[in-house]
Amino acid sequence: MSSSPPSTPPQQATVQTVLVVSKKSVGVAILLTFFFGPLGMLYSTILGAVVMFVVNLLAFFLTRSITRPIKAVAEALSAGAEQTVSAAGQVSSASQSLAEGASEQAASLEETSSSLEEMSSMTRRTSMLVSRSMRATVKLPGLVMMSPESATPCTW
Repeated sequence: MSSSPPSTPPQQATVQTVLVVSKKSVGVAILLTFFFGPLGMLYSTILGAVVMFVVNLLAFFLTRSITRPIKAVAEALSAGAEQTVSAAGQVSSASQSLAEGASEQAASLEETSSSLEEMSSMTRRTSMLVSRSMRATVKLPGLVMMSPESATPCTW
């Protein structure tokens, strides 16, 4: 007999696959995304981070294109306001100067009016004195003719 070694069935190699799945927290993903934007989004998904980065770039340029004209208008308004303030200062200065001139003219006019009133009073008094002198002069020849002998010399 021939002896043959007993035959063993061929052994099959068993392969075990171990799948490692990291458990990610949604709360941590939201916090990281809130604080770090696209970089925080990398914690949850790479595609989400790339999309968020592109959206942030678009939002940045859109915001910039909107705020530039608004900033230009604000600067123009500011320059206009500065010019208005300067013009108001000049008008105020001119008004002050005009008021001082008007005040000086009013004082001068008041002084002139007072002088005219004084001159008018003096003229009235002079007119009254002239009128008295004229009446006295008219009466004088009649008095002298009536009694020339009774005239006494004047000793002043």
